[in-house]
Amino acid sequence: MRTTVIAMVAVFGLMALPATGWTAPAAPQDIGGAGLAISLVRDGCGAGWHRQGGRDRWGNWRSRCVPNRW
Repeated sequence: MRTTVIAMVAVFGLMALPATGWTAPAAPQDIGGAGLAISLVRDGCGAGWHRQGGRDRWGNWRSRCVPNRW
């Protein structure tokens, strides 16, 4: 009985704390035109490249990175 009362007091005490000071912001406030730190790439090849698959002269499946053609 005593542990139940202590647990309930602790839970209600934590619920009474204001939530505004304890949360992180949803997005950075100062993005400022520095650009994103994330670069979008396709298939892990890098910007301007994509993965192309095919078989080599021995019939084994291989994939390689080739440049994009515009």
